[in-house]
Amino acid sequence: MRKLFYLMMAVCVLASTTSYSQMNRKAIKKNNRRISSFKGKKHNFGKEKVYNAIGFSLNALNYYGDLAPRPSPFSTDISFTRPGIGLSFTNRFGPSYSLTAGFLYGTLKGSDVESAAGEAGNFRHSRNLSFRNRIKELSVLAAFDLMENQATYISRVLWTPYAFVGVAGFHHNPQAQAPATDLNGQPLPEAGQWVNLQ
Repeated sequence: MRKLFYLMMAVCVLASTTSYSQMNRKAIKKNNRRISSFKGKKHNFGKEKVYNAIGFSLNALNYYGDLAPRPSPFSTDISFTRPGIGLSFTNRFGPSYSLTAGFLYGTLKGSDVESAAGEAGNFRHSRNLSFRNRIKELSVLAAFDLMENQATYISRVLWTPYAFVGVAGFHHNPQAQAPATDLNGQPLPEAGQWVNLQ
């Protein structure tokens, strides 16, 4: 009796294993046929691929114009170079496009007395013009990848040519430091103060 029971158990186990493996082979063949006839499917740019980026930039701003040391296109006073600081926020919300908002702050400066050189130096010292200009710029930029990029920021393509378009607005207010006296030699009440230039 015990032998018969063990024999029946062995037959059941072997039969179930055999039927399972046959079902598995059928599923594999069906899957292979489905894969071989697959022609591709467009995937959406899912939420898991959307990402944001924060940027920081440090720039150097310098002035060239009437208050440059010499009347030459390459004449500038390096000592007037001032830093410019920029912040940006980028949102990539599609396989080919992203939007960036940026803010830049910097100062330009020029002075006859400090930078005048050469033959015009005497006249420039007498003219005694100077200014500073604090510039604030706000920009919005849309970038379009020319080759679609479906990957995330971790596994992007090695390089992507792109085109961009944007708008920027800036505010600036040139100021000059008031001298001690006016042209007639009379003392000025705002002497030494920075006053807005029109």
